[in-house]
Formats: sequence, structure tokens, C-alpha cells
Amino acid sequence: MVFLNHEAAVHEMARLDKAAFERDDKADLAAAFDTFKNNRDGCLLHMMQSMRPLGGVEWNLPKFAPFLAKYPTEEMVLDGWMRIQKGATPPDDSESVLCLEDQLMLQAKPWGSSEHRLRLRNVVDKILRDPKHCDVRRVLSAAVGEKDSDEASDMCVAYTPEVHAQFVALLKPLKALVSDVGNKERQALHPPVFAI
Repeated sequence: MVFLNHEAAVHEMARLDKAAFERDDKADLAAAFDTFKNNRDGCLLHMMQSMRPLGGVEWNLPKFAPFLAKYPTEEMVLDGWMRIQKGATPPDDSESVLCLEDQLMLQAKPWGSSEHRLRLRNVVDKILRDPKHCDVRRVLSAAVGEKDSDEASDMCVAYTPEVHAQFVALLKPLKALVSDVGNKERQALHPPVFAI
């Protein structure tokens, strides 16, 4: 199952009364929750597009107990999206090779189902074909998980553009080393890997 079909979400958001949804989020969380249940995709997309600091809305619905009970994955994605908005990704985010749906796929937990793992593998393969600093940081953050958010933050801070350049430089010699059947070229292929 696709976590959020962007095209469908745009259509659903078009029929959403955004002002009323935002008012209910401030004054009547039960009404906001009902709106979300009736228009999940439109509400999710609107919430992600309107979050602080870029959008200006501080959403209360993700902290509402009935919402947490019924939509735990959506709450985790919204929480992850909020962290992205607060600067968990570097300013080179415009270079990303991932669409919104790919970014959401990385954030959605758990990664347990075989279908989800296959879709996740496709996202990682897309990054490996053209690794961008911001996308690798997303993978690092998602891999560590929610329970170790301090560790994820430390890893992302440590993964500087310089480290990324070393990673990109390492890919080609590592692929050659792995493809060296019977270690015939090991003497020639090992030194570049160790040098990096």
C-alpha cells in the first residue's frame, strides 16, 4: 500500500476546508479528528505543507490521544516531517533525487512488511544511482529510528559534505573490488579503497 499517493492527496486537499480544519485543530480536536478520518490524504498533505517553521501552523492533532491510537504511522511521519522542517536536513535539500512519496516511505515505520521493504529498497537504489548529501542523511536518520533520535541527529551532523564526498569517491572502487571474481585484481583494486 502506498503511504500517500501525492496526486490523490492533492485532489483530496482541494476539497478540504483548510481554514475550518485549522480552527478545529485549535478549538475542537474531536472535530479535527473527524475531518482527518474522512479525508486522511488531504489532511496529511495540508498538515505537512503548513507546518512550522516554513508554513506557520503548530498542529495539535498529532498529539491527540485518539489520533495516536488510530494513526500511529501518520503520527510518526508528521513528527519526522516536523523535524525535517526544523533543520534535520541540510540546505542542499533542493538537490534531492527523492519525490515526496519517497521521503515519506523512508520515514514510515515499521519497516516490517515485505511490500514496504521492497518499496524501501527501490528508494535506496534510487539514492545509490545518484547519491546526494541530503538523501544519504535521510537514510541515516531513518535507519537509526525514533527511539535513538539523539544518535540519529549526531550521525546526521557528523555526515558532512566532506564525508559525503569521500563516500561518493568510495563507491566506484568498492564496486570494482566486489566485482573482482576470485580476487584476481585485488592487488590493484585494494589501494584506492584504503586511500579513501
